[in-house]
Amino acid sequence: MTSHHTAGRARELGVVLLAASVLVSCSGAERRAHVRARVDEILREAIDSPALQAEAARVEAGLAREGEASVLDGINLRVEDVSPRAAELGGRGIDLETRLSIRNPWATTSERRAREAETDEAIAEMRQRALELRAEDCTRDIEAAAHLERQAIFARYEERLRPLLTWSAESRAAGTIDELEAERVALEGERSLEKRRPRFVDVASGGGRPRLSLPPIGREAAPLDSRDETILATIDGRHPEAASMRAAARAYEALSQRARRSRMPWFGFVGLSWEFDPLGSAATIGGEVTVDIPFGLDMRAETDRYDALGRAEEHDADAVVREAATLAREALGQIAAFEESSDRLLALLERADRADAVVERWLGGRLGQPRQVAALLEEAFEVRYEIIEARERAGLAGCVLLEATGIASSQWPRRGREGRAP
Repeated sequence: MTSHHTAGRARELGVVLLAASVLVSCSGAERRAHVRARVDEILREAIDSPALQAEAARVEAGLAREGEASVLDGINLRVEDVSPRAAELGGRGIDLETRLSIRNPWATTSERRAREAETDEAIAEMRQRALELRAEDCTRDIEAAAHLERQAIFARYEERLRPLLTWSAESRAAGTIDELEAERVALEGERSLEKRRPRFVDVASGGGRPRLSLPPIGREAAPLDSRDETILATIDGRHPEAASMRAAARAYEALSQRARRSRMPWFGFVGLSWEFDPLGSAATIGGEVTVDIPFGLDMRAETDRYDALGRAEEHDADAVVREAATLAREALGQIAAFEESSDRLLALLERADRADAVVERWLGGRLGQPRQVAALLEEAFEVRYEIIEARERAGLAGCVLLEATGIASSQWPRRGREGRAP
C-alpha cells in the first residue's frame, strides 16, 4: 500500500467519523431541548416543591448521561525520537503513531436508546410525583372546604341555640317548665355545641382559602362514562407510573439489543503511523487494524436477563393500570351516586330551610316548649351536616380519580358528549 493511498483512506475515515459526530450532536441538541421543555411543562403545572426540583435534577442527570454513548471511545497518540540528539546517536528519526478506539456503532446506538429510555423513565417518575402532589393538595383543599362549610353551619346553629337555652332558663324561672326539663334542655344543648363544634383543619394547601370547593348539588345533563374500555384507555395512555415502567422496559429492550450486537465482530482499534527521517526528506506512512471476535457466551446470558427484566416491567405496568382502573371505577361510582342523589339532597335542603324558618318564628314568639324547638333545630342541623358529608365524599372521590387517571372529575368524559381535554 502506498503512502498516498493510506493517507487518502485515513482522510476518508476521518470525514466519516466527523460527519457522524456532527449528526449525533445535532440530534442530541434537539433531544435536550425536547426533554427540558417537558420538564418545564411539569414544573409550570405543579406547585413549587423541593421534591419536584429533585426529580428535575435526576432528569437532567439522565440527559447528561445520554451524551456519554459515543462511537469514538478515544484517541491514543504516541511520539518517539523527537530529540535532535536522537539522530546523531543513530536514531530512526521521528515516529508518530495515532490509534483510534472505535466502538461498535450498532451497539452504541442501542446503548444511546437505553439511556434515552432511562431519561424518559425519570420524566415519568417526575410526572408521577407531580400527580401525587396534586392529589394531596386536592384532598387537603376538599377537607378544608368542608371544614369551612361546617363552620358556617355551626355558627348559624349556635346563633339559634344560645337564645333557645336562655328561653329555657327563663321558662324555668317563670314556672312554665319544671327543673328537670330545664336542666335536660341545658345539658343537651351544651353537649351538642361541644360535640358538633368543627375541629381544627389546616385550611387549604396554599395557606389561605382552599382553591377547590365542594361539588355542588345538581344533576349533570349526562352521566359519567364509567365503561371499562374508557377507563383502561384513559389510564393506559396517561398514568405516569405505568409510563415509567414501560420506559424501563424499553431501556431493557435496548440493552438486550446492545448485548446481541456486541457479539458481532468489530474493530478493536484503527491505527495510523508516520515515520520521518532526521532530515525530513522522506516519510513512511502505515496503518494497523485489529478486529475483536467475541465468543458471546456471557452476552447470551446477559440478553436473556434483559429480556426477562423487560417483560417484568411490562407486567408491572399492566398491574398498575388494572389497580388504577379499580380505584377509578370506585371513584366514578361514588361521584355518580352523589349526582344521582342530587334531587333527594335538594329536597332535604329545602325542608331544612323550612325548618329553620319555623325555628325562627317559634323562637322569636316563644311559641310551644323550648325542647320542641330544640329538637327541630337539631334535625335541620343534622340534615345540613349530612349534605356536607355527601359533598365531601364526592369531592374526595374526585381526588382519587385524579391520582388514578391524571384527570379531574370535572374533565372526565360523559356518556353522550365528549369530556374536555385536560
